[in-house]
Amino acid sequence: MARKTLPFLTLSVLFLQACATTQSGLRAYHERDYTAAIETWTPLAEAGQPDAQFFLGTMYDGGVGVEVDKLQALEWYLLAAGSGHPKAQTNLGLLYFHGDGVEQSHERALRWFQRAADQRSPEAESNLGVHFLLGLGVDPDAEEAHRWFTRAAAQDHAKAQRILGTMFEEGTGCEPDQEAAARWYGESARSGETDAMLRLGAMHLEGRGVERDEARAAELLAGAAEAGRVEAQLLIGWMLFTGRGVPRDVSKATAWLAAAAHQGDLGAQASFGRVCIEGASTEEGLAEGVQWIQLAARQGLAHAQYDLALLHLRGEGVLQSREEALHWMGLAAAGGHPHAPSRLQALRADD
Repeated sequence: MARKTLPFLTLSVLFLQACATTQSGLRAYHERDYTAAIETWTPLAEAGQPDAQFFLGTMYDGGVGVEVDKLQALEWYLLAAGSGHPKAQTNLGLLYFHGDGVEQSHERALRWFQRAADQRSPEAESNLGVHFLLGLGVDPDAEEAHRWFTRAAAQDHAKAQRILGTMFEEGTGCEPDQEAAARWYGESARSGETDAMLRLGAMHLEGRGVERDEARAAELLAGAAEAGRVEAQLLIGWMLFTGRGVPRDVSKATAWLAAAAHQGDLGAQASFGRVCIEGASTEEGLAEGVQWIQLAARQGLAHAQYDLALLHLRGEGVLQSREEALHWMGLAAAGGHPHAPSRLQALRADD
């Protein structure tokens, strides 16, 4: 009996030793001793240990402790993936998905994601959802995409939760369900997904799918704004300027609108321009506001065109000119501004 169990015991000891050595490589990695990590993992990887192969693949993939070498990364991922390592399979799929060091192939990416998803890898399940949603390497199938995102979301995959929220909000691959959308956005936002914070904040602001709660909306939008989301910067800036859901703070409002405007958002440029004009105490402040409105108007924003027409009509910060006012009001009307057609008609009647 002892001889029959000896090979098993020997293999078990070797496996435990390999696991312990792999963990020592991880400790070195987390201590940023990348040379020691590579030296620890390389012999294990060469001996066929999948975790070590995967870790080496990530280091060559990201250029951590070594020069970026996508071919080396591919080789280590292939070895680990061939042994059924789900994270290696997922990373291998990503290389093919992006064409990163290999010829881009959504079909190959799909196959590797499928193998990892069969082992319930949430990253792979989410990536499969993207393939089916966009029709990459497969016919578009929103319902199948919804199924894969649901599987990943159930495992707390924040990106999948956010996309699932959008699908429920827009009725893509499912019946529209604003409450379900808000619920999934909430799960995703708790993990720090800024797009989920933005969308849930907007829903709280409107009372759509959730109880209307402007204070909660401001909290979520501020978090997304801090992360650089331009739409959130615009909304929280507007809330601070009007005092909606938060104490009115023109200084903070101006800072957020300026941040969004400098990111190129046309609505923010127009809003920042209006705030500058309203709070202008000097000719320089007025001129800055006019410049932002002109910038947005020249890029086709109807609200900015309407504002610029009124400025020309009053001669506020610009040359007073009925001709310029008619020009910009006409563009605003053509662009769909709700009040521009009646103002345009009145201007023409006065000629």
